[in-house]
Amino acid sequence: MNRFQNPSPSFVCSTVIVFLALFYLSPITFSQIKFDSRLLSLPFKQCWIYNSNKITNLNIASDNEKIIYLSLLNGAVLALNSSNGHKIWETEMGGEIISTPILDSFGGNNIYLVIKPFISEDLKVEPNSLLPPSPNNFIVRSISPLTGVTHWQNKLDIGNVNNVYLGIFHEKIIIISENSKLFALNKMDGTIIWSSFFEKGLSSLPLFNNDKIIISNLDNKISIISAETGTIQYQIKAKVEVKAVLFNEGWLIWGDKKGGVYAIDPQEERILWQLRYGAEISNLVLTPMGILVTSFDNFIYLVSRERGKLLWKKRLAARITDLPLIINNFGIVVTSSEVTVNIIDLANGKSINQIFLGSENYLNSHPIVLNNLIAFPTNKGLITVVTSAGSGNCLTN
Repeated sequence: MNRFQNPSPSFVCSTVIVFLALFYLSPITFSQIKFDSRLLSLPFKQCWIYNSNKITNLNIASDNEKIIYLSLLNGAVLALNSSNGHKIWETEMGGEIISTPILDSFGGNNIYLVIKPFISEDLKVEPNSLLPPSPNNFIVRSISPLTGVTHWQNKLDIGNVNNVYLGIFHEKIIIISENSKLFALNKMDGTIIWSSFFEKGLSSLPLFNNDKIIISNLDNKISIISAETGTIQYQIKAKVEVKAVLFNEGWLIWGDKKGGVYAIDPQEERILWQLRYGAEISNLVLTPMGILVTSFDNFIYLVSRERGKLLWKKRLAARITDLPLIINNFGIVVTSSEVTVNIIDLANGKSINQIFLGSENYLNSHPIVLNNLIAFPTNKGLITVVTSAGSGNCLTN
């Protein structure tokens, strides 16, 4: 199969906006990825394509250097060479993968993920699995990033959920389910160190920030939790359901369902500033020049962290559906129906470049960047692009 196709003149059925910024704030952790921001104004071209209609809507992962990891609909994890798209290994996990695979960024050598065992008679649970086929039992697994071989696996009773979020804090793997069950596992053997449970489910993506975990629940409560012990350090009751959270230098910032954005000092329980926009807030992202706010009326705003002052706003042609991805000097924002990839200067919101992808593609999850290459997971496969100056990182043989 030829994975290396010429760029098509037509576009993807998703918009991705790229902003100049200094680092990436994900729902799980900060991630530093190498990319030369001076290349952003140069023309982009297609590098390689890995054709597959089995890529899930979970975020893809990478080691930031040589390997990209994909979750597949058949319950397998696939490792690809980032330079040419060639398969390094593929390992079946024995069930549906319900968490983004996460690499140990604290010096370990493992990938961690959570699997919901297959329960259909047509689909087999892995031989010698620790779990019977049950929708309420899950497998937490540690595998080698180089071979896909399992180091350890353990069972966890999370409840019947479809989304689980992972983070790593020193020797612990932090697991947060959409029904607000939290676990810290020893990353060496998977044993439970602490657990915590909340009555109501999550209302927004959880956030990991150094030694803190920030979650919001459907009862309008925001909790700041110690990653070390699992205890609640601060808890705040919002007036409206919270849809996005951010934590920076001791400030808690959140956006709500009615378009409100608030900054508070949780220790003093004092509101520092507040704003009101026209629709539900979908995302908050910290950048070097302020806080990026997106809302469901297709607007993007940049506001100052200190006072919440509006610096600029921009309306897109479609709804922003995902958390903006801010990596080194740029970030990526996905909208629901547009067909271009725009690079926008965060200083003023103006577009400085565009990227075009193949026809009849739509994005499954966040793009990622490594070694001056951008990878877009789509319904048809993984598409990668580079600039002309960065093409040395792209091998097509």
